[in-house]
Amino acid sequence: MTVKIDVLLIAALKMELDAAQQVFSASDTRPGGVAEWHSVDQDKPNPYIWGVYQMDDSQSFRIAFARPNRMGGDETGSVASALTEKLKPFALVMCGVCAGNPDDAALGDVLIADRTFNYHEGKTTTADFQRDLHPRDLSPIWQRAAQTLTPQGLPSYGAPSEDDAAFWLMERLYNGADPRRHPARQRYFPERSGSWESTLARLETSNFVKRTGTTLELTDVGRDTVERSMVYNVDPPEQLPFDVLAGPMASGDIVVKDGLTWDMLKAGGIRTVIGLEMEAATIGVVSRTQEVPEWVVIKGVMDHADPKKDDRFKPFAAKASAEVLERFLVGRMSARGAPAEEKHTVAAAANWRMRRNSSGLVKEIGAIIEREAPHFSRSFELAYNAAMEGYQDCESAERLAKEVEQRLGEKLVDERLKPKKRTVGQTKHRTEIKLQFSYSGRSVMARLWSTGDEYLGEARQGIETGLGIYKIYPEDRDLTPASLALWCGRSDDRSFGPRGVYSFPDTADIAGHWVEARPSLGYREFLNRSSAPVAEPDLDCDFYLGEMDSVVFQKSRKWVPHGRGIAVDVRSRTIRCGSFHEGKFASRAEITRLKF
Repeated sequence: MTVKIDVLLIAALKMELDAAQQVFSASDTRPGGVAEWHSVDQDKPNPYIWGVYQMDDSQSFRIAFARPNRMGGDETGSVASALTEKLKPFALVMCGVCAGNPDDAALGDVLIADRTFNYHEGKTTTADFQRDLHPRDLSPIWQRAAQTLTPQGLPSYGAPSEDDAAFWLMERLYNGADPRRHPARQRYFPERSGSWESTLARLETSNFVKRTGTTLELTDVGRDTVERSMVYNVDPPEQLPFDVLAGPMASGDIVVKDGLTWDMLKAGGIRTVIGLEMEAATIGVVSRTQEVPEWVVIKGVMDHADPKKDDRFKPFAAKASAEVLERFLVGRMSARGAPAEEKHTVAAAANWRMRRNSSGLVKEIGAIIEREAPHFSRSFELAYNAAMEGYQDCESAERLAKEVEQRLGEKLVDERLKPKKRTVGQTKHRTEIKLQFSYSGRSVMARLWSTGDEYLGEARQGIETGLGIYKIYPEDRDLTPASLALWCGRSDDRSFGPRGVYSFPDTADIAGHWVEARPSLGYREFLNRSSAPVAEPDLDCDFYLGEMDSVVFQKSRKWVPHGRGIAVDVRSRTIRCGSFHEGKFASRAEITRLKF
């Protein structure tokens, strides 16, 4: 019997797969990891290994590793397609090495593709090459997680010494770059620390560097010092002050070392690419065609795709990318819940979130209610159906928003990159982009506010109405990806509803029917139990299905259970059916407690 897998990891090269297996394996020096790997189908075309990654005492996920015989999109696509069809993973992921844009990334930096495309797709004419881009985007939730990921504390991350910083400055000058404008300068010379001035003065005094006007250059002694290190110091670094960057990653069919591809992409209107490699676009395509819910490609920078390309940083980049992927997956899988076993029972599974598919656990709870508390069966059915309708409209809105993004292309990217500013209580000064085109006979638009909020979707007479996505920063929160909330579904004259999904910054969902911008019937999650709307022991639950409304609680408006419904505590395996009033069980209300 094929074991259900939560995460399928594909690596393009054996050394990348080996690095990932080393990182994900359990050891005596740290908690967590895979204690035992199992080999499957080693004598068949698509062999793989799998193991249970233990996050803590109660949560784990199953992960499988595989690789093609050769690198490249076609080979990777064959393996990824076959194994996703067989293993049905929740997430398809990749780690390894890539080339980094020298304007954005330093050697050793780790890049997360929030969008990927094949830049070799298009048409060649007698005059030029006309690109036909088909970008694939990370889901909004995973995109937010990628933007907030940091490398501090990972084994490959290390703060530089004074000598490291001095040699880094000399290497930049040797390569013809201005270290003052290099993206990694602040990691070696923090602002207002005085380290830049003192290091530069020391190098000048030692006759390694000289200054002519505003130009820095190496002396003969400095150049010889760098070249001597290049000859004698051939081993990869063990630690670097690397950064984690999220942005578009372009895939091609060849290994690039001409140093011209970055300018060629800019000339073609693609200015924001942070990485080049050969397989990321394929991962995005396979995730879509095989209907894998989530995907991500994370790769370390081993070179800048220029004539100076060599393999010294390759082992470091492979290992660092695997470490970043591990940290990313642990965060995402922890938020999702532990993996489902072959039989959906509460004892065997904490993977209860409905998300965009029908959770087997939620269905099982419905069967229990129908059998043991049939007078609440209708309430469950109505709320469940409302939630699924909300998720269906959410999916439709996401597809439409992607179409708007593709049509706007770089224009939308440029607007998103403009500085944003938020002041509590500020009126949302609006910057508008309007694109008139027919999408199934509908008028659509993109609208961006200077406060960072945005809308992509249908419009009627210039007003957000119909299917679409709102990205919203609450007025009392900082303008950071971690504080971003999402509305995904239908809107009526800028009001949420009649159906859709609201995702809080902690990714907890409210899905279902909405009336006048407030939930009326559906599904509500409490991922962070301390964020429950009311300090009420009877309501301490993981999710709720039933009627809801909006109430004022502690001077702020909350969306809470209100009416007939079912509260489910997965941890204690308890179902509570009853009537609710402003987030609490109503006084004198019947409360039916069920165990499962």
